[in-house]
Amino acid sequence: MTSPNGAAMHTLTLGYLCLADVGPLDIVLAAGHAGFQSVGVRLTARRPDESWSFASVRDRAARRVLARALADHGLSLSNVSSFHLYPEVTLEHLRPVIEASVELGANTLIACIYRDPGNALNDFLGDYAAEAHAAGLRIAIETVSYSACRTLAGAREMMRQVNSPALGLMLDPLHLQRGGSAWTEIGELSSNEICIAQLCDATIDPPVGVDPAVEARTMRRYPGAGDLPILNFLRALPDAAEIELEVPAVEDRHLPPAQRAALIRSRCVAYLQAHGFSAG
Repeated sequence: MTSPNGAAMHTLTLGYLCLADVGPLDIVLAAGHAGFQSVGVRLTARRPDESWSFASVRDRAARRVLARALADHGLSLSNVSSFHLYPEVTLEHLRPVIEASVELGANTLIACIYRDPGNALNDFLGDYAAEAHAAGLRIAIETVSYSACRTLAGAREMMRQVNSPALGLMLDPLHLQRGGSAWTEIGELSSNEICIAQLCDATIDPPVGVDPAVEARTMRRYPGAGDLPILNFLRALPDAAEIELEVPAVEDRHLPPAQRAALIRSRCVAYLQAHGFSAG
């Protein structure tokens, strides 16, 4: 996508974590009303034995309703989050997610890894990537600072060992900082390695006495409201890289989902445009 002046334009995606208190359908509706062109959703809990308050990923009727909502609002489904890759997660758990993602027109599956690195993980990830690739999907490995894949270097080494065209990266500024990745590494990545880059802000140092997962899910800040080197991060991204907004904005949770989504979009677009980035 290009802006009216011909410059490359970043597609903005509403990340599901922005509205984590509501289900996939409400996130899609909010994204549409807020003027987004792209959205990400979560379709399962993080673990197979955790409760999930919304429709099962196997519920075909619910999937049709979600697909209709995406179409009615002119939205593309950027990515799907589902089960984290814990030791108990198998391909039998993930195949319905692949099927639903294809049916909904998604581009990417998000993978957060919580099993020890090594041959067993590589074999599993290789099999998962093969099935995703056959379905026309990519898998974006997210380097989560409290997971088994904490750093960009670790994720890239895993990708090298598995050697699948389906694998890429989800770049999250908060986790890059908390996991100890070097910000300069981003400039070393090829455009094909980057599936999605997220946008948020945070303090340089982690808050004292706060569980890292709680910070990641509830304490992210609007860009410019923290101390992370967000501008350097953005400048290192390839032209027209997809940017997913990852701002839970819990201080605004009293607002209806569509109003929250619109506020998140307007504040992030204002920040990007104020610093010379085209986004829509």
